Amino acid sequence: MFYKTFITILLVNVCLFSQQAGLFKNPPDNITLPVVLTQEDGSPKKDGLGNLESKWVQSSSSNGESLLQSFTSGTDIGIKQIIKNILVNANIPESKINQIKISFSNSGIEELSINKDAVVFKDDFPAKYNQDKMFLITKLYRAKNVKIELTDESSADFDKAVSAAISDGFRFGNKTESNLGNKMTIELPSLTYGFEKSPFNINRVVDSRVDLILGVLTDVGLNSIATLKALEGNPNDFFIRVGSDILPEPVEFNVTSEKRTASFRLGNGEMYSLTFFEKTGNKITVSISGFKINFE
Repeated sequence: MFYKTFITILLVNVCLFSQQAGLFKNPPDNITLPVVLTQEDGSPKKDGLGNLESKWVQSSSSNGESLLQSFTSGTDIGIKQIIKNILVNANIPESKINQIKISFSNSGIEELSINKDAVVFKDDFPAKYNQDKMFLITKLYRAKNVKIELTDESSADFDKAVSAAISDGFRFGNKTESNLGNKMTIELPSLTYGFEKSPFNINRVVDSRVDLILGVLTDVGLNSIATLKALEGNPNDFFIRVGSDILPEPVEFNVTSEKRTASFRLGNGEMYSLTFFEKTGNKITVSISGFKINFE
């Protein structure tokens, strides 16, 4: 089954491995790709990015296995810390929290991945995100058929206050819950726990003025804008040609004294507007604003 995917921003708790993998501080409910993180410990966001299609497939990734091991066995990150935070926020005494033992089992791992170079950053992306450095999530990992068992070792019956806190606070996926004796069991079809990410920044261009001699190819060297050439048809009606090494053919458009601004893209992560400013003799001055996404 294919899913329409949108760029959002996810929570990071720790970065592992050279591939920059990490665990979610709080596993998201229903999340797809592509997604973006604006900060290491931020909130998921998706505005200002285009669509891709991807699907969950069975994973044999060593990163996925290592992340799941950290998620299930870590004491200051992962499922144990998530449940502890829920109980602390519900004012459960620390002595009681320490008596709750947690086990985690699953039937396998799935992954969802995208090619970062295929992600389209919409025109409004820089306006919505002004951070200097961000992260594009390129892969998600989830455990299938998850079973989380909590055991209250201090009682023959599971504490009702603890049960109510977990039931209210553990809001991940389509869960089912059951209590039997001193055990509480939570089951989920899947739980997304980890990811891989690629860091990037936005190179913004604001009102960069360029003088163009009509009919002459001008070297520009502004991000991926290699050259510009302007030709005048009717008076104050200019045909603009943008050359770039990343495109097989130049980008072409018109600007006039009546319609001074035109927008153009150079690939999925680079967008500009060009504004006709003035004409002096055989020369025109244009202003360029826009952005380029730079992956590290």
